Amino acid sequence: MVILRRAINGIVNRRGLTKVLSTLALDHHKILKTNEIWVKKEQARKPSTSNLIQAFSKGYNLDANGRPIRVLDTRVEHTVDVYENQLVKLFFDLVNLRLRRVKNACEANDKNQLLDEVKSLSYQLKKARQEAAFLNEVSQPKSLPNQITMVLLKNPAYHAALQGYLEFIRSPAVYLDSPDLNAPLENLPKLYQIWGTLWVIVILLEVAEQTGYKLEEQSLVGKDKTGIFVRVFPNRKPAIVLSHPQHKTIIKLIPERTYSTNSKIGDLYSASLLQRPDIALEVQLPDNSYLVYIFDPKYKFENEEPENTDRESKPKKQDIEKMHTYCHTIRDNNGRQVVNYAAILYPGSHRRYPDAQIEALPAYPGEEAQLRRHLYRILSKALNSN
Repeated sequence: MVILRRAINGIVNRRGLTKVLSTLALDHHKILKTNEIWVKKEQARKPSTSNLIQAFSKGYNLDANGRPIRVLDTRVEHTVDVYENQLVKLFFDLVNLRLRRVKNACEANDKNQLLDEVKSLSYQLKKARQEAAFLNEVSQPKSLPNQITMVLLKNPAYHAALQGYLEFIRSPAVYLDSPDLNAPLENLPKLYQIWGTLWVIVILLEVAEQTGYKLEEQSLVGKDKTGIFVRVFPNRKPAIVLSHPQHKTIIKLIPERTYSTNSKIGDLYSASLLQRPDIALEVQLPDNSYLVYIFDPKYKFENEEPENTDRESKPKKQDIEKMHTYCHTIRDNNGRQVVNYAAILYPGSHRRYPDAQIEALPAYPGEEAQLRRHLYRILSKALNSN
């Protein structure tokens, strides 16, 4: 909120975005731009002599006397689609995007006392943007602004926009990059999968730090012009790759990992049908052997009638059978079974299946203490497999 206040309302020595937009609405930077358009020769005002050859070479453009029917005419007009205005529009879009996120967060919490202020800032910003209608003709910059022009230095309004933009991007927003967040609530199982995957990642990083592992690669977090994003499903690449400097064990966490039926593709494969668990934690030991830990967040349980949806619900039989399938079919190139552990995360009670390393872990959004304990136990064992 402090960042948004400073960006929208400004500070003592710098006007905010609302005043910048109001000022530029009356006097904004524009330049003369030369365009060349095809017109009939009798309509040409200032034909481009340097491009007359194009008029003669253009197909079906000569009359019976061999003269051009259409020629390139030079037109000069004002344009506001310039670098300085592109920076102002980008600044507005970034502030407006973050303001909407804060507003959504405040509306989700009825007790949040900031909601009135957020609505007021939204109204001020929207009104100023309506005044600055010239920005409708301004395009988005093709790359992040990286140069200083005389207009940005000498014009007070543009200079304030530049200063506000630079301060704003130094404290970027962090957001979860997933199209499923905009889906209706009928898509809750997918959102539950995202939530469960993030918790496995969180506990893995905590255990890794405590046991001396170092981060080698990650495709989980990136940065764009709107801020820092977290992408839970990075196109089936490892979200995190860890290694231990002493015993050289390598850990890969791969969301939606696909195990092909072709044993010649990669070090691990499926001995039957193609398999794709939600989360695969692959532990490559110093002798190049593998141990695999599987986690599948499943927002479903055996009794789904409203009167039976309590925390004693059991996991669905087919989900547990799927864990057995993973254990039996995922193998290394020597044909050895490599799945050391498999579990579903679901809104039910804890279940352990003694004949195999298979569990059903209780996972309730908003009450993660029990899930944390189980994940900590399992992942501590995985990272100390050496």
